[in-house]
Amino acid sequence: SPDGLTLGVTATDPDVLPQDSSPPTAEHIPETWTVGYDGQMWDAATGSLSQVEWDPRSLQPDDVIGVLVTLSEGELIFCN
Repeated sequence: SPDGLTLGVTATDPDVLPQDSSPPTAEHIPETWTVGYDGQMWDAATGSLSQVEWDPRSLQPDDVIGVLVTLSEGELIFCN
């Protein structure tokens, strides 16, 4: 099945990205972390995807999603 909702953050200054085109995916932006897809997280530090407990394909209408980014815990996803 197709990927679900994907959420992410970046520490990359947008001024350093090419002005004439957008990256094809978030993984092409340095210092970017995303989570979602089919229950995976992209980690820019390792340059790889890893499985996570949250799978956005299970979201239902009216679900509320929150994202918290901390220095100690990283990117945390909250649902409902």
